Amino acid sequence: MELPAPDQPDFRHQIGSGAGAGPHGPPAGDVLPQGDREGDPGAPAGDSRQDHRRPLAERRLRGRGPRRRRSDRRGAGPPPLRAAGGDVRPARRRRAGRGRTVTAGLRGAVLGALLLTLGCASAPPGAFRDGGAPAVPPPTDQQVMVTYAPALPVIWAQNTADLARRYGLNVVHAWTMESLGEQCVVFEVPRGGSVHEVVKRLSLDSRVSLAQAVETFRTQGGDPYAQLQHGSTTLRLDQAHRFATGKGVKVAVVDTGVDFDHPDLRDRVKIAQSFVDRGKGSFANDIHGTAVAGLIAATADNGTGIAGAAPQAEIYALKACWEQPPGARQAVCNSYTLALAVDFALSPRIREPPQVLNFSLAGPTDPILGKLIDRALAKGIVVVAAEGGTPNQDFPANHKGVIGVMGSDDLNGPPSVPAGHSRAVLAAPGIDILTTMPHGTYDLFSGSSAAAAEVSGIAALLLESEVDACAALASLGGGGCK
Repeated sequence: MELPAPDQPDFRHQIGSGAGAGPHGPPAGDVLPQGDREGDPGAPAGDSRQDHRRPLAERRLRGRGPRRRRSDRRGAGPPPLRAAGGDVRPARRRRAGRGRTVTAGLRGAVLGALLLTLGCASAPPGAFRDGGAPAVPPPTDQQVMVTYAPALPVIWAQNTADLARRYGLNVVHAWTMESLGEQCVVFEVPRGGSVHEVVKRLSLDSRVSLAQAVETFRTQGGDPYAQLQHGSTTLRLDQAHRFATGKGVKVAVVDTGVDFDHPDLRDRVKIAQSFVDRGKGSFANDIHGTAVAGLIAATADNGTGIAGAAPQAEIYALKACWEQPPGARQAVCNSYTLALAVDFALSPRIREPPQVLNFSLAGPTDPILGKLIDRALAKGIVVVAAEGGTPNQDFPANHKGVIGVMGSDDLNGPPSVPAGHSRAVLAAPGIDILTTMPHGTYDLFSGSSAAAAEVSGIAALLLESEVDACAALASLGGGGCK
Protein backbone atom coordinates (compact mmCIF):
# COMPACT_ATOMS: atom_id res chain seq x y z
CA MET A 1 0.00 0.00 0.00
CA GLU A 2 1.57 3.29 -1.09
CA LEU A 3 1.16 6.26 1.26
CA PRO A 4 0.63 9.72 -0.25
CA ALA A 5 3.40 12.25 0.32
CA PRO A 6 3.06 15.47 2.32
CA ASP A 7 3.59 18.97 1.08
CA GLN A 8 3.29 21.39 3.99
CA PRO A 9 4.88 22.09 7.40
CA ASP A 10 3.84 20.27 10.54
CA PHE A 11 0.37 21.04 11.88
CA ARG A 12 -0.08 21.08 15.61
CA HIS A 13 -3.35 22.82 16.34
CA GLN A 14 -5.07 23.34 19.66
CA ILE A 15 -8.50 24.85 20.01
CA GLY A 16 -10.07 26.66 22.93
CA SER A 17 -8.70 26.20 26.41
CA GLY A 18 -7.84 22.50 26.14
CA ALA A 19 -4.18 21.78 26.73
CA GLY A 20 -1.98 19.56 24.69
CA ALA A 21 -0.26 19.94 21.38
CA GLY A 22 2.06 22.86 21.05
CA PRO A 23 5.27 23.76 19.30
CA HIS A 24 6.99 20.96 21.18
CA GLY A 25 4.25 18.42 20.62
CA PRO A 26 4.65 15.01 19.04
CA PRO A 27 5.68 14.59 15.43
CA ALA A 28 3.14 14.89 12.69
CA GLY A 29 3.29 12.14 10.13
CA ASP A 30 3.32 12.47 6.40
CA VAL A 31 0.66 10.68 4.45
CA LEU A 32 -2.18 12.95 3.37
CA PRO A 33 -2.09 15.46 0.52
CA GLN A 34 -3.11 18.97 1.53
CA GLY A 35 -5.39 21.72 0.28
CA ASP A 36 -8.77 20.28 1.26
CA ARG A 37 -10.23 23.47 2.68
CA GLU A 38 -11.85 25.88 0.27
CA GLY A 39 -9.45 28.65 -0.61
CA ASP A 40 -6.29 26.74 0.28
CA PRO A 41 -3.50 27.66 -2.13
CA GLY A 42 -2.57 23.99 -2.32
CA ALA A 43 -6.07 22.80 -3.18
CA PRO A 44 -6.33 20.41 -6.13
CA ALA A 45 -7.64 21.94 -9.32
CA GLY A 46 -11.42 22.05 -9.34
CA ASP A 47 -11.68 21.25 -5.64
CA SER A 48 -14.21 23.38 -3.75
CA ARG A 49 -17.07 23.04 -1.35
CA GLN A 50 -19.39 23.09 -4.33
CA ASP A 51 -17.82 20.39 -6.50
CA HIS A 52 -15.77 18.27 -4.07
CA ARG A 53 -17.27 14.76 -3.89
CA ARG A 54 -20.45 16.06 -5.58
CA PRO A 55 -22.33 12.72 -5.62
CA LEU A 56 -22.04 12.56 -1.83
CA ALA A 57 -22.71 16.24 -1.25
CA GLU A 58 -25.94 16.03 -3.21
CA ARG A 59 -27.26 13.58 -0.61
CA ARG A 60 -26.39 15.75 2.38
CA LEU A 61 -28.59 17.96 4.48
CA ARG A 62 -27.20 21.47 4.83
CA GLY A 63 -27.65 24.19 7.42
CA ARG A 64 -30.79 24.98 9.34
CA GLY A 65 -33.61 23.85 7.09
CA PRO A 66 -36.30 21.33 8.03
CA ARG A 67 -34.91 18.00 9.12
CA ARG A 68 -35.45 14.90 7.06
CA ARG A 69 -36.04 11.35 8.06
CA ARG A 70 -35.02 8.21 6.30
CA SER A 71 -37.46 6.51 4.00
CA ASP A 72 -38.81 3.06 4.68
CA ARG A 73 -36.37 0.30 3.89
CA ARG A 74 -37.40 -2.68 1.83
CA GLY A 75 -35.63 -5.96 1.56
CA ALA A 76 -33.00 -7.60 3.71
CA GLY A 77 -29.56 -6.34 4.55
CA PRO A 78 -28.23 -2.86 5.26
CA PRO A 79 -29.62 -0.06 3.11
CA PRO A 80 -27.34 2.35 1.26
CA LEU A 81 -26.44 5.60 2.98
CA ARG A 82 -28.83 8.27 1.85
CA ALA A 83 -30.93 11.23 2.92
CA ALA A 84 -34.55 10.64 1.93
CA GLY A 85 -37.60 12.88 1.92
CA GLY A 86 -40.13 13.67 4.60
CA ASP A 87 -40.26 16.80 6.73
CA VAL A 88 -40.07 16.99 10.47
CA ARG A 89 -41.60 19.89 12.37
CA PRO A 90 -38.97 22.65 12.38
CA ALA A 91 -39.67 23.48 16.02
CA ARG A 92 -38.26 20.11 17.10
CA ARG A 93 -34.69 19.19 16.35
CA ARG A 94 -33.89 15.71 15.21
CA ARG A 95 -31.26 14.23 17.48
CA ALA A 96 -29.16 11.83 15.46
CA GLY A 97 -32.12 9.63 14.61
CA ARG A 98 -33.06 8.81 18.20
CA GLY A 99 -36.26 8.88 20.20
CA ARG A 100 -35.96 9.37 23.94
CA THR A 101 -37.51 7.96 27.11
CA VAL A 102 -35.74 7.56 30.43
CA THR A 103 -36.51 6.75 34.04
CA ALA A 104 -36.57 9.45 36.72
CA GLY A 105 -33.56 10.35 38.79
CA LEU A 106 -30.01 11.18 37.83
CA ARG A 107 -28.24 7.87 38.31
CA GLY A 108 -31.24 5.77 37.34
CA ALA A 109 -31.92 7.93 34.29
CA VAL A 110 -28.50 7.63 32.75
CA LEU A 111 -27.82 4.06 33.77
CA GLY A 112 -31.33 3.07 32.76
CA ALA A 113 -30.82 4.50 29.30
CA LEU A 114 -27.70 2.42 28.94
CA LEU A 115 -29.29 -0.78 30.16
CA LEU A 116 -32.37 -0.41 27.99
CA THR A 117 -30.74 0.65 24.76
CA LEU A 118 -27.54 -1.37 24.60
CA GLY A 119 -27.77 -5.05 23.82
CA CYS A 120 -25.09 -7.39 25.04
CA ALA A 121 -24.10 -10.41 23.02
CA SER A 122 -22.67 -12.68 25.69
CA ALA A 123 -20.30 -15.47 24.77
CA PRO A 124 -18.69 -18.36 26.69
CA PRO A 125 -16.11 -17.75 29.22
CA GLY A 126 17.86 9.96 12.01
CA ALA A 127 17.70 11.93 15.44
CA PHE A 128 16.74 9.54 18.13
CA ARG A 129 14.35 11.78 20.06
CA ASP A 130 10.96 13.33 19.41
CA GLY A 131 11.05 15.04 16.06
CA GLY A 132 9.44 15.31 12.66
CA ALA A 133 8.31 12.18 10.90
CA PRO A 134 10.02 11.23 7.62
CA ALA A 135 9.15 13.25 4.55
CA VAL A 136 8.14 10.24 2.45
CA PRO A 137 7.24 7.13 4.47
CA PRO A 138 7.92 3.83 2.73
CA PRO A 139 5.07 1.39 1.99
CA THR A 140 3.73 0.06 5.26
CA ASP A 141 3.81 -3.56 4.13
CA GLN A 142 7.61 -3.34 4.41
CA GLN A 143 7.77 -1.66 7.82
CA VAL A 144 8.51 -3.09 11.25
CA MET A 145 8.31 -1.49 14.69
CA VAL A 146 10.42 -2.22 17.74
CA THR A 147 10.47 -0.89 21.28
CA TYR A 148 13.35 -0.67 23.73
CA ALA A 149 13.15 -0.74 27.50
CA PRO A 150 13.82 2.53 29.36
CA ALA A 151 17.44 3.64 28.96
CA LEU A 152 19.54 6.72 28.26
CA PRO A 153 18.79 8.31 24.86
CA VAL A 154 22.37 7.71 23.75
CA ILE A 155 21.89 3.98 24.33
CA TRP A 156 18.69 4.01 22.28
CA ALA A 157 20.51 5.81 19.47
CA GLN A 158 23.35 3.29 19.51
CA ASN A 159 20.91 0.37 19.53
CA THR A 160 18.95 1.78 16.59
CA ALA A 161 22.05 2.38 14.49
CA ASP A 162 23.38 -1.10 15.28
CA LEU A 163 20.08 -2.86 14.53
CA ALA A 164 19.77 -1.03 11.22
CA ARG A 165 23.29 -2.05 10.24
CA ARG A 166 23.07 -5.64 11.48
CA TYR A 167 19.73 -6.47 9.85
CA GLY A 168 20.05 -4.30 6.75
CA LEU A 169 17.21 -1.94 7.69
CA ASN A 170 16.51 1.73 7.05
CA VAL A 171 15.44 3.95 9.96
CA VAL A 172 12.09 5.62 9.22
CA HIS A 173 11.37 7.31 12.55
CA ALA A 174 12.32 7.03 16.21
CA TRP A 175 10.51 8.64 19.11
CA THR A 176 9.98 8.29 22.84
CA MET A 177 6.62 6.93 23.95
CA GLU A 178 6.25 9.16 26.98
CA SER A 179 3.32 7.20 28.38
CA LEU A 180 5.46 4.06 28.62
CA GLY A 181 8.93 5.55 29.02
CA GLU A 182 10.12 3.45 26.08
CA GLN A 183 11.69 4.18 22.72
CA CYS A 184 9.81 3.15 19.57
CA VAL A 185 11.51 2.85 16.20
CA VAL A 186 10.03 2.21 12.77
CA PHE A 187 12.35 0.48 10.30
CA GLU A 188 11.92 -0.18 6.60
CA VAL A 189 12.71 -3.65 5.32
CA PRO A 190 14.21 -3.37 1.82
CA ARG A 191 12.08 -4.65 -1.04
CA GLY A 192 12.55 -8.36 -1.43
CA GLY A 193 13.24 -8.83 2.26
CA SER A 194 10.93 -10.85 4.49
CA VAL A 195 9.15 -8.77 7.13
CA HIS A 196 8.20 -11.95 8.99
CA GLU A 197 11.81 -13.10 9.14
CA VAL A 198 13.06 -9.69 10.26
CA VAL A 199 10.47 -9.55 13.06
CA LYS A 200 11.47 -13.04 14.15
CA ARG A 201 15.16 -12.12 14.31
CA LEU A 202 14.53 -8.80 16.06
CA SER A 203 12.38 -10.54 18.67
CA LEU A 204 15.39 -12.66 19.62
CA ASP A 205 17.65 -9.63 20.06
CA SER A 206 18.17 -8.94 23.77
CA ARG A 207 17.99 -5.17 23.24
CA VAL A 208 14.46 -5.32 21.82
CA SER A 209 11.40 -5.40 24.10
CA LEU A 210 8.82 -5.88 21.33
CA ALA A 211 9.07 -6.37 17.58
CA GLN A 212 6.18 -6.51 15.12
CA ALA A 213 5.14 -5.68 11.59
CA VAL A 214 3.45 -2.32 11.02
CA GLU A 215 -0.15 -3.44 10.63
CA THR A 216 -2.95 -1.79 8.67
CA PHE A 217 -6.25 -0.80 10.33
CA ARG A 218 -9.49 0.30 8.69
CA THR A 219 -12.35 2.42 9.93
CA GLN A 220 -15.59 0.46 10.15
CA GLY A 221 -17.92 2.19 7.71
CA GLY A 222 -20.07 -0.79 6.80
CA ASP A 223 -22.26 -2.97 8.99
CA PRO A 224 -20.67 -6.40 9.49
CA TYR A 225 -23.71 -7.77 11.37
CA ALA A 226 -26.55 -7.57 8.88
CA GLN A 227 -28.21 -10.53 10.58
CA LEU A 228 -28.87 -8.34 13.63
CA GLN A 229 -30.90 -5.73 11.73
CA HIS A 230 -34.42 -6.52 12.88
CA GLY A 231 -36.02 -3.08 13.03
CA SER A 232 -35.47 0.46 14.12
CA THR A 233 -35.21 0.40 17.92
CA THR A 234 -33.02 3.37 18.80
CA LEU A 235 -31.23 4.94 21.72
CA ARG A 236 -33.46 6.90 24.08
CA LEU A 237 -31.45 9.81 25.44
CA ASP A 238 -33.74 12.83 25.17
CA GLN A 239 -34.81 12.84 28.80
CA ALA A 240 -31.42 11.58 29.98
CA HIS A 241 -29.99 14.89 28.81
CA ARG A 242 -32.04 16.61 31.53
CA PHE A 243 -29.72 14.95 34.03
CA ALA A 244 -26.43 14.41 32.21
CA THR A 245 -24.90 15.79 29.03
CA GLY A 246 -21.31 14.64 29.37
CA LYS A 247 -20.28 18.13 30.46
CA GLY A 248 -16.53 18.37 30.96
CA VAL A 249 -15.85 14.75 30.00
CA LYS A 250 -12.96 14.47 27.53
CA VAL A 251 -13.34 11.96 24.69
CA ALA A 252 -10.35 11.27 22.43
CA VAL A 253 -11.42 10.32 18.90
CA VAL A 254 -8.58 8.39 17.25
CA ASP A 255 -9.71 8.51 13.64
CA THR A 256 -9.42 10.76 10.60
CA GLY A 257 -9.56 14.48 11.24
CA VAL A 258 -12.65 16.32 12.46
CA ASP A 259 -14.07 19.43 10.79
CA PHE A 260 -13.76 21.63 13.87
CA ASP A 261 -15.44 24.55 12.06
CA HIS A 262 -18.71 22.62 11.76
CA PRO A 263 -21.47 24.57 13.60
CA ASP A 264 -22.32 21.50 15.70
CA LEU A 265 -18.67 20.81 16.58
CA ARG A 266 -16.88 24.15 16.80
CA ASP A 267 -17.60 24.39 20.54
CA ARG A 268 -16.86 20.74 21.21
CA VAL A 269 -13.41 20.16 19.67
CA LYS A 270 -10.77 21.28 22.16
CA ILE A 271 -7.67 19.64 20.68
CA ALA A 272 -7.03 18.81 17.03
CA GLN A 273 -3.71 17.09 16.41
CA SER A 274 -2.56 15.36 13.24
CA PHE A 275 -0.16 12.44 13.17
CA VAL A 276 -0.41 11.66 9.48
CA ASP A 277 -0.14 14.88 7.50
CA ARG A 278 1.14 18.41 7.37
CA GLY A 279 -1.18 21.39 7.16
CA LYS A 280 -4.48 22.56 8.60
CA GLY A 281 -6.53 22.06 5.46
CA SER A 282 -6.78 18.29 5.67
CA PHE A 283 -9.11 18.43 8.68
CA ALA A 284 -11.84 20.26 6.75
CA ASN A 285 -12.92 17.46 4.42
CA ASP A 286 -12.42 14.44 6.68
CA ILE A 287 -15.69 12.51 6.66
CA HIS A 288 -15.30 9.59 9.05
CA GLY A 289 -13.86 11.43 12.04
CA THR A 290 -16.37 14.27 11.62
CA ALA A 291 -19.24 11.76 11.61
CA VAL A 292 -17.94 9.94 14.69
CA ALA A 293 -17.36 13.18 16.62
CA GLY A 294 -20.90 14.35 15.85
CA LEU A 295 -22.47 11.14 17.14
CA ILE A 296 -20.51 11.50 20.36
CA ALA A 297 -20.85 15.20 21.10
CA ALA A 298 -22.67 17.36 18.54
CA THR A 299 -23.87 20.47 20.38
CA ALA A 300 -27.49 20.49 21.55
CA ASP A 301 -29.92 23.41 21.64
CA ASN A 302 -27.92 25.63 19.30
CA GLY A 303 -30.72 25.99 16.77
CA THR A 304 -29.10 23.86 14.10
CA GLY A 305 -28.42 20.27 13.18
CA ILE A 306 -28.38 17.40 15.63
CA ALA A 307 -27.39 16.56 19.20
CA GLY A 308 -24.78 13.97 20.09
CA ALA A 309 -25.14 11.32 22.76
CA ALA A 310 -23.11 13.54 25.12
CA PRO A 311 -23.70 17.04 23.72
CA GLN A 312 -21.46 18.82 26.22
CA ALA A 313 -18.53 16.42 26.12
CA GLU A 314 -15.19 17.72 24.85
CA ILE A 315 -13.58 16.13 21.81
CA TYR A 316 -9.86 15.57 21.34
CA ALA A 317 -9.52 14.99 17.58
CA LEU A 318 -6.41 12.83 17.10
CA LYS A 319 -5.94 12.26 13.41
CA ALA A 320 -4.21 8.91 12.86
CA CYS A 321 -6.12 7.74 9.76
CA TRP A 322 -6.46 8.98 6.21
CA GLU A 323 -9.21 8.49 3.65
CA GLN A 324 -8.48 5.99 0.92
CA PRO A 325 -9.23 6.93 -1.74
CA PRO A 326 -9.50 10.66 -0.94
CA GLY A 327 -13.12 11.62 -0.38
CA ALA A 328 -14.21 8.14 0.70
CA ARG A 329 -16.04 7.39 3.92
CA GLN A 330 -13.63 4.58 4.72
CA ALA A 331 -10.12 5.32 5.91
CA VAL A 332 -6.96 3.44 6.79
CA CYS A 333 -4.43 3.79 9.60
CA ASN A 334 -1.40 1.82 10.67
CA SER A 335 0.44 0.78 13.81
CA TYR A 336 2.84 3.69 13.44
CA THR A 337 0.30 6.52 13.28
CA LEU A 338 -1.99 4.94 15.87
CA ALA A 339 0.88 4.50 18.33
CA LEU A 340 1.81 8.18 17.90
CA ALA A 341 -1.78 9.25 18.56
CA VAL A 342 -2.45 7.02 21.56
CA ASP A 343 0.87 7.85 23.19
CA PHE A 344 0.08 11.55 22.78
CA ALA A 345 -3.33 11.03 24.40
CA LEU A 346 -1.66 9.44 27.43
CA SER A 347 1.29 11.79 27.68
CA PRO A 348 1.72 14.67 30.15
CA ARG A 349 1.57 17.07 27.20
CA ILE A 350 -2.21 17.04 27.72
CA ARG A 351 -2.93 18.70 31.06
CA GLU A 352 -6.42 17.23 31.15
CA PRO A 353 -6.15 13.69 29.80
CA PRO A 354 -9.08 12.01 28.05
CA GLN A 355 -11.48 9.91 30.08
CA VAL A 356 -12.72 7.97 27.05
CA LEU A 357 -10.76 6.67 24.04
CA ASN A 358 -12.86 5.93 20.93
CA PHE A 359 -11.53 3.64 18.20
CA SER A 360 -14.07 3.35 15.37
CA LEU A 361 -11.60 1.13 13.53
CA ALA A 362 -10.27 -2.41 13.53
CA GLY A 363 -7.32 -4.47 12.37
CA PRO A 364 -5.06 -7.36 13.37
CA THR A 365 -3.74 -7.85 16.89
CA ASP A 366 -1.01 -5.32 17.56
CA PRO A 367 1.33 -5.84 20.55
CA ILE A 368 2.61 -2.27 20.80
CA LEU A 369 -0.87 -0.77 20.57
CA GLY A 370 -2.03 -3.37 23.06
CA LYS A 371 0.61 -2.19 25.51
CA LEU A 372 -0.51 1.42 25.07
CA ILE A 373 -4.15 0.44 25.58
CA ASP A 374 -3.21 -1.45 28.75
CA ARG A 375 -1.60 1.75 29.97
CA ALA A 376 -4.79 3.69 29.22
CA LEU A 377 -6.89 1.16 31.10
CA ALA A 378 -4.51 1.29 34.06
CA LYS A 379 -5.04 5.07 34.17
CA GLY A 380 -8.81 4.52 34.41
CA ILE A 381 -9.61 5.54 30.83
CA VAL A 382 -12.64 3.85 29.25
CA VAL A 383 -11.64 2.39 25.87
CA VAL A 384 -14.36 1.75 23.27
CA ALA A 385 -13.74 0.09 19.89
CA ALA A 386 -15.76 -0.98 16.87
CA GLU A 387 -16.09 -4.67 16.09
CA GLY A 388 -14.21 -5.65 12.95
CA GLY A 389 -16.60 -8.45 12.05
CA THR A 390 -14.00 -10.53 10.20
CA PRO A 391 -11.53 -13.12 11.53
CA ASN A 392 -8.17 -11.73 12.62
CA GLN A 393 -9.36 -8.15 12.06
CA ASP A 394 -11.04 -7.44 15.40
CA PHE A 395 -8.42 -5.51 17.35
CA PRO A 396 -8.61 -3.45 19.54
CA ALA A 397 -12.22 -4.49 20.23
CA ASN A 398 -11.02 -7.97 21.22
CA HIS A 399 -8.35 -6.67 23.60
CA LYS A 400 -8.93 -7.39 27.28
CA GLY A 401 -10.61 -4.47 29.00
CA VAL A 402 -11.78 -2.79 25.79
CA ILE A 403 -15.53 -2.36 25.25
CA GLY A 404 -16.24 -3.93 21.86
CA VAL A 405 -19.33 -2.65 20.04
CA MET A 406 -21.25 -4.03 17.08
CA GLY A 407 -23.77 -2.14 14.97
CA SER A 408 -27.41 -3.21 15.12
CA ASP A 409 -30.74 -1.86 13.91
CA ASP A 410 -33.03 -3.47 16.46
CA LEU A 411 -32.46 -4.08 20.14
CA ASN A 412 -35.79 -5.44 21.36
CA GLY A 413 -33.78 -8.10 23.12
CA PRO A 414 -30.19 -9.21 23.47
CA PRO A 415 -28.90 -9.91 19.97
CA SER A 416 -27.49 -13.33 19.30
CA VAL A 417 -23.76 -13.84 19.07
CA PRO A 418 -22.67 -14.01 15.42
CA ALA A 419 -21.37 -17.36 14.24
CA GLY A 420 -17.81 -17.90 15.39
CA HIS A 421 -17.92 -15.09 17.95
CA SER A 422 -16.31 -16.21 21.20
CA ARG A 423 -16.55 -13.25 23.54
CA ALA A 424 -18.92 -10.67 24.99
CA VAL A 425 -19.71 -7.52 23.04
CA LEU A 426 -22.26 -4.72 23.18
CA ALA A 427 -24.67 -3.78 20.42
CA ALA A 428 -25.85 -0.24 19.70
CA PRO A 429 -27.73 1.43 16.83
CA GLY A 430 -25.54 1.38 13.76
CA ILE A 431 -27.77 1.92 10.72
CA ASP A 432 -28.74 5.23 9.11
CA ILE A 433 -27.85 7.50 12.04
CA LEU A 434 -27.96 11.20 11.15
CA THR A 435 -24.68 12.90 12.00
CA THR A 436 -22.31 15.70 11.12
CA MET A 437 -20.41 15.85 7.84
CA PRO A 438 -17.76 18.29 6.60
CA HIS A 439 -18.60 21.91 5.73
CA GLY A 440 -21.64 22.25 7.97
CA THR A 441 -23.58 19.40 6.38
CA TYR A 442 -25.32 16.28 7.71
CA ASP A 443 -25.87 12.80 6.34
CA LEU A 444 -26.75 9.26 7.38
CA PHE A 445 -23.92 7.11 8.71
CA SER A 446 -23.86 3.36 9.33
CA GLY A 447 -21.69 0.64 10.77
CA SER A 448 -20.00 -0.44 13.96
CA SER A 449 -18.06 2.84 13.77
CA ALA A 450 -21.34 4.64 14.49
CA ALA A 451 -22.28 2.17 17.22
CA ALA A 452 -18.93 2.60 18.99
CA ALA A 453 -19.35 6.38 18.90
CA GLU A 454 -22.79 6.07 20.52
CA VAL A 455 -21.35 3.96 23.33
CA SER A 456 -18.48 6.41 23.86
CA GLY A 457 -21.07 9.16 24.25
CA ILE A 458 -23.04 7.11 26.76
CA ALA A 459 -19.82 6.41 28.67
CA ALA A 460 -19.35 10.19 28.90
CA LEU A 461 -22.85 10.55 30.37
CA LEU A 462 -22.08 7.90 32.96
CA LEU A 463 -18.76 9.50 33.87
CA GLU A 464 -20.35 12.92 34.34
CA SER A 465 -23.01 11.32 36.55
CA GLU A 466 -20.28 9.61 38.59
CA VAL A 467 -21.60 6.24 37.57
CA ASP A 468 -18.84 3.66 37.14
CA ALA A 469 -19.03 3.20 33.37
CA CYS A 470 -17.08 -0.05 33.48
CA ALA A 471 -19.31 -1.51 36.21
CA ALA A 472 -22.43 -0.44 34.31
CA LEU A 473 -21.21 -2.18 31.18
CA ALA A 474 -20.24 -5.24 33.18
CA SER A 475 -23.79 -5.39 34.53
CA LEU A 476 -24.92 -6.00 30.96
CA GLY A 477 -22.74 -9.07 30.81
CA GLY A 478 -20.38 -7.36 28.40
CA GLY A 479 -17.27 -7.84 30.48
CA GLY A 480 -16.85 -4.20 31.51
CA CYS A 481 -13.28 -2.90 31.46
CA LYS A 482 -11.57 -5.57 33.52
